Amino acid sequence: MHTKTCLDIHTYWDRIRGAEASPLRSDIQPGDVRHILPELFILELDEAGNAVFRLAGTRICTFFGRELRSWEFSSLWAPGDAAAARRIARTAMQDRKPILLSVSGVNRYQDEVMLEMVLLPIRSAGQRFDRLLGALSPVTPLRWSLDYALQELKIERCGAIGGGADSPVSRALPASRYGAIERQVHDLIRDIRRLGLRHHDPSL
Repeated sequence: MHTKTCLDIHTYWDRIRGAEASPLRSDIQPGDVRHILPELFILELDEAGNAVFRLAGTRICTFFGRELRSWEFSSLWAPGDAAAARRIARTAMQDRKPILLSVSGVNRYQDEVMLEMVLLPIRSAGQRFDRLLGALSPVTPLRWSLDYALQELKIERCGAIGGGADSPVSRALPASRYGAIERQVHDLIRDIRRLGLRHHDPSL
């Protein structure tokens, strides 16, 4: 991981989950992560099974120049990556695996910035994995004027984050080389871009 925000929230998530696959939503105490709250968000599934923003930190909303609450997660992404982003969020919940993404963002002037995103599964109750605790943090500086608000994100790299002493958090492996989840996501992104699919395809 390249950003302190993503490293800190993953470390916190890993600590509070204990022996479970993920922590309960009620286990997360905002005061414990107040120093990175502006770059955190929570996604939840709506009735249609799409990941939508339940909460989004102030800095993330500033990135895009708008309040993100109730917006679909896939709406942040370029048309060729929207369906892949939707599937990645579902994969993180269904497979109970934390996922790290390297992403690029562009404004209306086509200026590019690199960011890092982490998606961490959390439970609303019992074994119901229906939410994600996430972070989005720039690797390179952003301009803060609304005139420079990000228009869309693109997926550059994606992989499951390994756990345990022999697989440190910094070892977020590229999707094209390691593991079933990584291969699945890599193939999905490749196929969507090749076919030129756009936005909300309910079959995905």
